[in-house]
Amino acid sequence: MGNEVKVTPEAIDKILVALRGGDVTRNLPDKNVLQTMVETALWAGLRREENRQLSFAFAYVSPSNCKPDEKIEFKSALALDHKEIVGIAPALLPKRSRFGVIVNEGKPMVWGITMTTKPCAKVRALAPGRVVVKYGLENIAVLEPPDLYLVAGTLQTCMKRITNSIAGTGGERPVLAAMLLMIVDAVRRQGNGGTLLVGPHGKHDWIDGALQPKILQARNPSPGLADELAQRETAAKERGGSEFEAALGDLEIRAFLNGERVKETLWRKVAGIGQLSAVDGAVVVDDQLHLIDFGTKILADEPPKYLEQEVGIESETEKPIEAVGGTRHRSAAAFVECRRDAVAFVASHDGPLSLFVYDLEKGTVVRLRHLERLID
Repeated sequence: MGNEVKVTPEAIDKILVALRGGDVTRNLPDKNVLQTMVETALWAGLRREENRQLSFAFAYVSPSNCKPDEKIEFKSALALDHKEIVGIAPALLPKRSRFGVIVNEGKPMVWGITMTTKPCAKVRALAPGRVVVKYGLENIAVLEPPDLYLVAGTLQTCMKRITNSIAGTGGERPVLAAMLLMIVDAVRRQGNGGTLLVGPHGKHDWIDGALQPKILQARNPSPGLADELAQRETAAKERGGSEFEAALGDLEIRAFLNGERVKETLWRKVAGIGQLSAVDGAVVVDDQLHLIDFGTKILADEPPKYLEQEVGIESETEKPIEAVGGTRHRSAAAFVECRRDAVAFVASHDGPLSLFVYDLEKGTVVRLRHLERLID
């Protein structure tokens, strides 16, 4: 394919502005270095090594800013070039380590491998032809040339939207929102797609008439992740400050949002819930993360239309329900139309994530597409 994978200078300019975020103290790569990082990630992401898809990331950070146990320095820095990267990419631990990038004599170079968790500009190859640019915990931009999606600042808004749409949650609960995103990410990663329904704890009118329990006793919900949620929300309150910043003080939530591996003991519980979606039907939990049921059929009439919004695109479009997608998406829209105090997540079998809520002000079902752009 040669070196024809290119990103326009205009796209790089937009990403740099979003990376800066109004903070002039951030140590960011210049325009040429960022463009090289992005294009190298895009090109190398198209390659396979020993018939395996490469997964890797760059971090713009110097070795002097990494702790001794957070770095592996090469004898000589390597040119930031796809030919070099493809050969050594398997040395990275997925979601744990990245190639450290610095500028040496005006050229971007890879000095080694870093595991630092300090905020810095990062570029990660997600899939062939798809790259995400991050700063700290939050995704800044997703590139799928020729398309660019600027998503800076959208994560917190999305998390608020999730919990504000569930009656009785008390508004912003970022720990709950983050753990729901973990579960739906686990649903996506099991490969078959699936639906996650979430409603208020302590009442069942959002279940009655809308769902057909299938496997579990809905009136005797299993604890699931309830204890984990309760402990983490209590700890966040004790940390003080804004609810969002307090939630980010949770090491496992930080790891998840930072594109790193979550502690195995927690991920086993999350993945255990997510794997239930492999059974035909929806997984149902309440806002305390009690598992209500799985393999559940949705019994509700579809709305005639809905509003479609997309992460990274500011406009919204009214569409007929036929345009929403297959059975999972139509059932999710029907559920939130019927039970307006609950939300639905849908993971498509090919990866994209959608959130369905009912907007009381607009009087309609809203689908927010491509949540994966916020958490990949």
